[in-house]
Amino acid sequence: MHSGSFAMTDWVYCLTDKGYRHEEDGVSPRLRHFRKNAVGILRGDDGEMATVWLIGLNETWNIGSADVEAVDVLKTGDKWPKKICNICHSLLAVDSFEPNQNNKHGRVRRPTCRPCRTDIDKRAPKTRQARQAETGGEETPEKGGTVQMSDLSETLNCRSNCENRS
Repeated sequence: MHSGSFAMTDWVYCLTDKGYRHEEDGVSPRLRHFRKNAVGILRGDDGEMATVWLIGLNETWNIGSADVEAVDVLKTGDKWPKKICNICHSLLAVDSFEPNQNNKHGRVRRPTCRPCRTDIDKRAPKTRQARQAETGGEETPEKGGTVQMSDLSETLNCRSNCENRS
């Protein structure tokens, strides 16, 4: 068990997708599943079971020692064959990430893997009510709509250049 800072050798990824989750009253007797290749921090290893805090789940799990492998997180990313997703925190091949843009060193890929990116893209845009709550109830006029300017006592027609209409 470690206390304080962690060395790079304490970072691991899980070769399988199952283990025993730690719960309030101890370790669960039921074998449960999590995402394969999940990245975590090794908290302890007795040779048979490794105790790993899985970052993406924010939970501690007991996983077979043979199913856990050390990873140098500084050797992951666009320049390396593997990369860690910023949503699910799984160690995946760089090909599992969509190309995003170019920089002076070449092609850069998105920080989110394809399955997580699909979930992000499926999310519905915010409702009008949610937008109003964020802006404090102020509505932005729709293009072509009319806005009453109480300070100037005139009505403006909101088009591309806001023409004056009295």
